[in-house]
Amino acid sequence: MAKKVSTPKTGVKKSKFKKATCDQAFLKMAMFGASGSGKTFTALLYAEELAKSMGKKTYLLDTELGYQFYVADVPERDVHPKAFNIEAHHTRSLSEMNEQIDTLPDDCGVLIFDSLTQAWSAAKDHVPEEKKNNVGAIPLHLWGSVKKPYKELIKKLMNGHFHAFVLIREKNSFDDDGAGGLRMTGKLPQCESESPYEFNMLSHHRAIMDRKTKVTTYEVTFEKDRTGILSGKTFINPSYKTIEPVMYLFGTNQ
Repeated sequence: MAKKVSTPKTGVKKSKFKKATCDQAFLKMAMFGASGSGKTFTALLYAEELAKSMGKKTYLLDTELGYQFYVADVPERDVHPKAFNIEAHHTRSLSEMNEQIDTLPDDCGVLIFDSLTQAWSAAKDHVPEEKKNNVGAIPLHLWGSVKKPYKELIKKLMNGHFHAFVLIREKNSFDDDGAGGLRMTGKLPQCESESPYEFNMLSHHRAIMDRKTKVTTYEVTFEKDRTGILSGKTFINPSYKTIEPVMYLFGTNQ
């Protein structure tokens, strides 16, 4: 009897799973807090050391002109009295924000984006008043066009070959108090609700003044850290040493 020859099955898809490795080369951190909570200054401290380790520069894409207070010597400043050495550009145009990220020079090692709150506002402001509904809100069918350039911005920040520190203002969070009113339950990043959680890390910044001494200290709490090293931890007067324990996971010498 002739031996039956088996024929290979057709249409069977090959698995695309493979051994997982850590290929994340760049830190992407969102930082939120009230005005004066130390976000920009802390981001500059982080960026200075990172850019130096890479032999590259820090670029700041600014919507609020806040950087101007950090590019001059301030002898009275206890921490980093010397001017920060950065490349900066100011715009409130969302399309220009996207364009400037696309055209970042090769010597950009770190990008500080200040702020995502303003970028989200610019996206919403693109809708003319006459296209809003009778209570001044954006109709549901227009939200796709509102979010498209904003999502492009998030994608560029996440995929760019640079470390990124993305600053966000904070807003109050409210919930039903059970008696027909509202109660404040905490603080949230003031931007599109999902975007802060796209980043590797999310930190909450606060300024606390001692009423007796009039000395202000700056606190940062890491609400999210995918490395698991800093999650839930709070630090006083953060500096590059605060995030240094996680940096071995990222390629700082790109």
